[in-house]
Amino acid sequence: MTERALVLQRVVYAGLDALRLVLAPDLCACLHAGATDSPQLYLRAPELSSLSATEAFTLFSALRDLLYADDVAASPQTVAGYTAVVRSTAGQATRAVWAVGRWDGSFDPYQEEVASELITGVGAVTHALDDAAAPEEEGSTIRVSVDSDGDRARAEVWVPVGGALRSATAEGPSSSTAVAQATLATVNPSLKLGSVAEDVIDGERAVLVLVRDTTGRAGLGCAICGDDSVRAVAQAALRAARMM
Repeated sequence: MTERALVLQRVVYAGLDALRLVLAPDLCACLHAGATDSPQLYLRAPELSSLSATEAFTLFSALRDLLYADDVAASPQTVAGYTAVVRSTAGQATRAVWAVGRWDGSFDPYQEEVASELITGVGAVTHALDDAAAPEEEGSTIRVSVDSDGDRARAEVWVPVGGALRSATAEGPSSSTAVAQATLATVNPSLKLGSVAEDVIDGERAVLVLVRDTTGRAGLGCAICGDDSVRAVAQAALRAARMM
């Protein structure tokens, strides 16, 4: 096991231990995968040794289906017989699904909120470790096409999502808005564009993209404009989307 993989494992298990300490769940698990790697199961409850081969496979399969689902419901759901709070997290190169639940009973709204906030925080650290080690492929992979017609612009964007190249189109009052909306649509069509703005940061012109999910939670992405401000908008929008 590499040093990075060991640190990643420690971070994931620290997050699961925090969930277990605060909520005392019967199920406390994370399934983590890179763009080309096989999913890795991290399990704190139940003990893996207590599961039969069939039970372990059922749990792994349920989490794997959630890992690759286009959208994970915010409401509690059944995972291999457990009533669980399930949340997805993602970085530039990796994704994960976290599940914390009870076999007999469920969490109250406050406990669900605690679980969600803990998962969001630990997930952010987990994917930051992955992103720091992953090769920067956005600049060479993102492709953008923009057509303007008077006061309207139409953009088509191709971006890497889950190891594949996805495309989407969108229209807007400016090329920046159209590109940002098209980029978000490739990752998650339910994400809403808040704003696109350019600013100078320490002498460098950068673009900032603010997005919100269906609950109103915000994510912010940024990119240096360089000599291609339109592609920078797509990069910033992609980074914002992957925070959600």
